[in-house]
Amino acid sequence: MTQASVAEVVGALRPRYLRARRGDKTMILDEFVALAGYHRKAAIRVLRNGRRPKGRDRRGRPRMYTPDVKAALLQVWEACGWICSKRLAPFLPEIVAVLQREGELALAPDTRRLLVQMSPATIDRLLVTHRYRRDTGRPATKPGTLLKAKVPVRTFADWEDVGPGFLELDLVAHCGETTAGEYCTP
Repeated sequence: MTQASVAEVVGALRPRYLRARRGDKTMILDEFVALAGYHRKAAIRVLRNGRRPKGRDRRGRPRMYTPDVKAALLQVWEACGWICSKRLAPFLPEIVAVLQREGELALAPDTRRLLVQMSPATIDRLLVTHRYRRDTGRPATKPGTLLKAKVPVRTFADWEDVGPGFLELDLVAHCGETTAGEYCTP
C-alpha cells in the first residue's frame, strides 16, 4: 500500500474513529492495522492525530551548529594537526583569529561566534564521523601469567620482607597500525 493510499484511508477512518465508542474503536483499529500493516500503537497515533508529513516537524531543540560551522571546525582541526577537543577548545578563539588574519579561513560573523564558543563535548559530537577509527585486531603483546597469581598486591606498608626473586619484564610492541617493518630492536 502506498503512502498516498494510506493517507486516504486515514482520512476516511479518522472521523469515524474519533466519534466511535471503545469497542467500535477496536474494530476500526483492527481493520486499519490489517489494511495498512502498521504496528498497533502507530496506528492509534495516526488515527488520533492524523498523518504528519515526513521531515516537517523535528522534535527536540533546534540545531545550533550549521554545516558551515562544522566545515570551519574541520578546517581548524586539520590546521591544528587533529588534536583532541580538550586541547583544541581553549585556544579556538586565538587560532580562528590567526587563520582569518592569514587568509586561510573565511567566516561569516555568526559562524565565527558559534565556532569560538564551542565546548569540547560539542566538538567531539561534531567530529565523531570524521575521527579515524582503526580496526584494532589482535594485540601483539600479551600480559605475563607466570607471576600474576603468585605475587600478592602490596601496599606501601607491606615491604618488610623484600628479597631477591624473579624478574618480570613487560614487552610492548611499538609498531603502530601494522606489525610489518622494523620496529623491534634489541
